[in-house]
Amino acid sequence: MSRAFVKEDGGAWGDPGSIESATGYHWGERRLRHFVEKFRERAEREGDERLAQPAERFLR
Repeated sequence: MSRAFVKEDGGAWGDPGSIESATGYHWGERRLRHFVEKFRERAEREGDERLAQPAERFLR
């Protein structure tokens, strides 16, 4: 799931289209929402703003 999650940050992680193709997940998919919420909670708890920010964008 984390590979699909980080795909939005294409500049840092590579080509977003390739990442979508490799994982089979698309940015903003409703079925990922629960996982992204957990991911965001963990990132915030650990103080990792770099990962919390894309989670916030995903959940908007």
